[in-house]
Amino acid sequence: MVAEHAVFAYGSLNHPAAAWAQLAGWRRSWTVCTDNTDLSRAVAYYRPGTLERFDGQILFLGIDRAPGSTVRGRLLPVSPDELAELDAREGNYERVDVTAGLDLPHGRTTVWSYVGKASAVRAARRGLARGTAVVWRAYLDRLRELSVDEPLPPHVPVVDLDRRLHGERTDPYGNA
Repeated sequence: MVAEHAVFAYGSLNHPAAAWAQLAGWRRSWTVCTDNTDLSRAVAYYRPGTLERFDGQILFLGIDRAPGSTVRGRLLPVSPDELAELDAREGNYERVDVTAGLDLPHGRTTVWSYVGKASAVRAARRGLARGTAVVWRAYLDRLRELSVDEPLPPHVPVVDLDRRLHGERTDPYGNA
């Protein structure tokens, strides 16, 4: 039976047991962020072991349209319920149909991927220009565990941070 939905995972959603795939017409880059200066966000990052909120932007990988480029990632079959869970988890991203960029056997599978929301991309650009953008070490470690090796942007430090959801410490990779 062919899965009705799949996710093209190019970053931390990657899963080592899933099949590798190449997505044509896209490139991976550090173009998405959580803007930690936005005090209304449910997810926020703090200096480790403190109540001091980090004042800047935390960068994450995204994919951007780029004719002639390809991105290597994995295809994860998902149920509609799992898609809804991923939509809720990926707050800085919107889900887009990337089926046309993949060489798949004919079938009923729609392949989705997560692309940075315009506001998260603008905030990342602003943080990079101002020198207030960082990469969260736990995220970078997760990428490396999954063999995702995207060069870091120049002059962007990798830092330890505590991630909190509504004030409670949380680890999005703890159940990975």
